[in-house]
Amino acid sequence: MKRVLTALFLSLGTLGAAEAAPFDRGVPFCDAPGVLSRVADRFAYASNGAYGTFVAIEGIERVRESAFRPGYPGLIERRYCRADAFLSDGSRSAVYYLIEAEQGFASIGANVEFCLPGHDRWRVHDAWCRTVRP
Repeated sequence: MKRVLTALFLSLGTLGAAEAAPFDRGVPFCDAPGVLSRVADRFAYASNGAYGTFVAIEGIERVRESAFRPGYPGLIERRYCRADAFLSDGSRSAVYYLIEAEQGFASIGANVEFCLPGHDRWRVHDAWCRTVRP
């Protein structure tokens, strides 16, 4: 039963406990494989589907934590991260992402929001990814 629920939540786009490890205080670390693959997969989906640019992230390096907010000022623990992404068109871009504890589907697992400056055509995360930066 646990495997079925884990598969369900992973298929719905959240980071389950098995995929999110290692983590600290319920928030996965910036370099957790599940977090990095989630960023790359969602960027490819947006690039190919919504934007039509057909650019993908081929690699992510120099991963580092920008800030960790353990439930202050709100009750949601957040980890802010920054890395360098190598794109399939040969360019390189910064990637900023935010990991939020217990914000996945039905408040189970972590949620990952990310942004690449210059690749957020509709400014979902404001100018130059302001909403996913500390």
